[in-house]
Amino acid sequence: MVYTYWCRRLLFVCFALMALSAVKSTLERALDKDLSDLVRGIRAHKDDEAKYIHDCIDEIKNELKSGSIAAKANATNKLAYLQMLGYDISWAAFNIIEVMSSPKFSFKRIGYLAASQSFGEHTDVLMLTTNLIRKDLNSGKLYDTSVALSGLSCFVTPDLARDLCDDVLALTMSPKPYIAKKAVLLLYKIFLKNPDALRTAFPRLRKKLEDPDPGVQSAAVNVICELARKNPQNYLSLSPVFFKLMTSSTNNWVLIKIIKLFGALTPLEPRLGKKLIEPLTNLIHNTSAMSLLYECINTVLAGVPDHHASIQLCVQKLRILIEDSDQNLKYLGLLAMNKILRHHPKSVQAHKDLILACLEDKDESIRLRALDLLHGMVTKTNLIEIVKSLVRHLNSPDIGNYFRSELISTIVRICSQENYHYVVSFEWYVSVLIELAQLNTNRTGELLANQLLDVAVRVASVRQFAVGQMAIFLRSCKSMMTHSNQASLHDVIYAAAWICGEYAGFLEEPRETLEAMLETASFIDLPGHIQSVLVLNCLKLYCKLVAAWFAQTTGGCDVLSDPPPPPPESIDASADLRALVDRLLELTAFLMDKISLFVHSANLEAQERAVSIHQLLHLVVKRLTKLRATASTSPLPQPPPPPPTSTCGGGGGGGGDEDVVDLLGIDADDSLDPLSAVRKTASAADDAPTPATDSTQPPPSSDLLNGVHGVLVELGGLFAGEVHPVAAKAQRKVPLPEGLDLDAWINEPPPPPKLTLASPSSLLPTDAPLDRHKKRSKKGVIGESATGGIFSGLVEPEGPKPVKLTQAELDEMRKQRLLLQESNPHYLKSTKKRSQGSVSEEPEAPPVVEAPSTDVPKTPKLASSDKFAMEMQKQLKEIGRQKAKTPTGTRGKARKGQRPRKERVPVPEESEEAVDFPTSVPVSTVVDLPEGVTPNDVDSPDEESELDPNDPHRLLNIQLDIPSMEEATLDTPSRPSTDTKKTLQTRNKKKKASKVNGTSGVGGAQARKEPSRRHVQSNDQRGEIKQPRSDQPPVISEEAFVDLLSNFKAVTAARAKVRCPATAEALSAGNSHLLEPTFVSLLGALSKAASLSVVERVGTSASVYAEVATTPVCVLIKLSTSTGSVSIEAKSEDETASTDLVQRVKTLVKGFRPAE
Repeated sequence: MVYTYWCRRLLFVCFALMALSAVKSTLERALDKDLSDLVRGIRAHKDDEAKYIHDCIDEIKNELKSGSIAAKANATNKLAYLQMLGYDISWAAFNIIEVMSSPKFSFKRIGYLAASQSFGEHTDVLMLTTNLIRKDLNSGKLYDTSVALSGLSCFVTPDLARDLCDDVLALTMSPKPYIAKKAVLLLYKIFLKNPDALRTAFPRLRKKLEDPDPGVQSAAVNVICELARKNPQNYLSLSPVFFKLMTSSTNNWVLIKIIKLFGALTPLEPRLGKKLIEPLTNLIHNTSAMSLLYECINTVLAGVPDHHASIQLCVQKLRILIEDSDQNLKYLGLLAMNKILRHHPKSVQAHKDLILACLEDKDESIRLRALDLLHGMVTKTNLIEIVKSLVRHLNSPDIGNYFRSELISTIVRICSQENYHYVVSFEWYVSVLIELAQLNTNRTGELLANQLLDVAVRVASVRQFAVGQMAIFLRSCKSMMTHSNQASLHDVIYAAAWICGEYAGFLEEPRETLEAMLETASFIDLPGHIQSVLVLNCLKLYCKLVAAWFAQTTGGCDVLSDPPPPPPESIDASADLRALVDRLLELTAFLMDKISLFVHSANLEAQERAVSIHQLLHLVVKRLTKLRATASTSPLPQPPPPPPTSTCGGGGGGGGDEDVVDLLGIDADDSLDPLSAVRKTASAADDAPTPATDSTQPPPSSDLLNGVHGVLVELGGLFAGEVHPVAAKAQRKVPLPEGLDLDAWINEPPPPPKLTLASPSSLLPTDAPLDRHKKRSKKGVIGESATGGIFSGLVEPEGPKPVKLTQAELDEMRKQRLLLQESNPHYLKSTKKRSQGSVSEEPEAPPVVEAPSTDVPKTPKLASSDKFAMEMQKQLKEIGRQKAKTPTGTRGKARKGQRPRKERVPVPEESEEAVDFPTSVPVSTVVDLPEGVTPNDVDSPDEESELDPNDPHRLLNIQLDIPSMEEATLDTPSRPSTDTKKTLQTRNKKKKASKVNGTSGVGGAQARKEPSRRHVQSNDQRGEIKQPRSDQPPVISEEAFVDLLSNFKAVTAARAKVRCPATAEALSAGNSHLLEPTFVSLLGALSKAASLSVVERVGTSASVYAEVATTPVCVLIKLSTSTGSVSIEAKSEDETASTDLVQRVKTLVKGFRPAE
């Protein structure tokens, strides 16, 4: 009994354990975390989110290892969410494919979702999905096929596009519009990965434009619009179909796409724009959708930019958009107004008040778009008003730094456009630039400095004013400088130093300017490249100053253009010459002393220039000292010798045996010893008695004069010549020297050091040789410096010579440092100590401040731009009064003659431009270019740069075998009827029969020899084509031209894109309004040189007819208003004729120059 009891009890326990394990597995499956649990857990673990997600990923990996497809789908769903948070799930790619292959749609959808998020071209397991996706595409189940199409569009690769293209094409013919629509949209992604599929799939895609379902039709329109982004020429033949859709569709989104496509097609076919005027105008009048209105306006601007009525309508509608309270509509209105501004600036100038009001908008993007419009609204009369308005906004404290810099950039752009065409007073413009530099901005200093340099170099009439203002600026820049405008003023110091050094002849006080430049160069926070410019221009100013002193002493002798003057004949003149030498020595010593401060500059460029200038001045001092020592031995001046035969450029004295100026101090032994000449001269002057006067030798005064003249000639020659600006793209046109390999080593690279371990015993005896080596090296340095080498004054035995500053210089540096600390907001100031010490220190401060205040009346202040603005406004008012007198007299005469009143109505749009100023300031356009390069070569556009290698759409720029647009007509939306076709065929047969029978003006034999001219000769019978003489181009009417294109049997097209020098030069100069007149001149030149007949011209596009070897050729010539390049497309039945004509026109366009 006991045994039976325990057996039953054990059996019960086993069954209980089995039931418990089954219940546990069921509970585990029920308690698995789903996506909602994962999201709640992440939100609950904000402090340790990364750790919690790491634990969840471990749990997901365990779920993926299970055999249940439901668990894998749940894990994949959570992985898709984690991928959106930025976690990498590429390790689960194979598991995702497993879920994609599930027959259950709810799981399949999860798999395709995760694949669309994580799969890409570099996913290796994608090759396993080809058959899986094909199976889903051909499953016949609506949702399975749909999810496969959606997923494939996200991770399609070139291999998948090639393998599944036929399956997707088959789905475009599906009777279910939902599937067909998705298949059509997927074709675009397939074309991007496999462009060759476009040729085979396009006929079927074209048929979908006429699909009865509006969704499929809309999908086809979207795909073709995207395809036309790179090569709209392929889709020009579809214009009738799109025209029909535009006039019949009520879907605004479809209309937007179609109108956007027409905007790309109208520049290719000028006649298309005329057909679109009426429907586009109706849409602009009637539509309430602002997005559709915006696209209609864009298409009008692209297709018919010369249609005045349409442009005025667009401007009126855009004003409504800009005045709307919706910021998005206002932004779009400003963008479209900017496009109208390019072709019709006067239409936009009438709304100047509205554009300036947009500068007050709170949205910064609106203000930036308004700034873009100002450059086209400027005239000579309103330039001052617009600049004042922009400067007023600059003083507002509410604007940000970015918009502040954009305001300054806009002021510079509107003043400098079209070669400073609208600037009447350059003195006013220079004053404005200096005032802008003093504002609290650090981003536009380089721009302002470049403008100052450009104006000073290119406008010769303003150089004197600019040099005077820059000299004043250099003296007072220290007091203007604050922490906020420090960087901007530093850049202007760069320009001021260069202008004062290059055009130092206009300086009224050159010595004071030189001292100001040296003081400015010693600023503590001055950038190194600006310091180097200051140092170099100090030498420029020094050379100009000593030349001016020499001219004053010798009665106006120019050291660079005049020969040496005759020697002085009086004692006073000789004394003046010696005084000049003393002044030169004093100035040179002063400059040497100041330049020595920059010999050890941290900037290498400034250091190198300072060392070179210091050594040059050192040699000048030695030569002048030698000349003064030689002249001191002469008691009286002697009669002048015969006039010397050498010129200034020789740098020497009179005859051939006379001493020439040895600026470098090379002695007779050809050794470089600058001190030897001074030593010999000094010893000869001390030891030797006064030499007797010899009438055969030139007097010492003559030697002194010729010697000083020769030194100044050499100094002046350092900076002789006029400086011109360098062309913007000149550097890329510099040819690479022959035999130069930029990748080769100039010197062989040193071998890598060998890491060897030396024994301690080998290191011990090296101390003594090292010490001896150090001693030898020190002796060697001392010996070299003692020999009087070129750097003898700079090289010291024990390292660099310490800079010794005087107490005044130390006080000045301390004062400057305190000013910088006060203006620095990040520097903590001890206010309490200053308040306590202010009682004792304040009485000492006024003398320091008042000392320069006594010189304030002597130092002029910077000119104010308001002064010049008032003068120009007075001139404008005076000119306006003179203009107002002329209409009054005309009005009286009109009454006597009883002429109609409408002839005397003034045009308000041209009133501002009608004001002519009495003078126009010439602006130089001369630029320096590499040898053998012309300005046209520099301005040539880089056609290859237009193709972005990273653009995925560039592969779609292929030619499709699509009939040209001329096969269809746009007179009616529908296709021509069968009766019309039969009538055209009958008429053509009659014309051919009349030619064969000899009834036409050309014999039958000639007709058989020239079959390609049949159509042209048939039109001649109707009087539409006039046969010209041999030296004139053929004449053809527009109707005959259209018939000729439509009757071509096998059309072959040749295309080319060439740069026109005349149009590119007009664009580079900012004269975009000259493009159309230049294009008309180009067509006239082509008509004469290539025997072309212009059939029709619309803007910068023209249809042209020509004959090549009796073969008619139709040509479309279009000028790009953005790049200045000319596109040429020729169509004919003979490929050779088209190619030859395109090459001939291309050559003529390259060499075209408009007549002066």
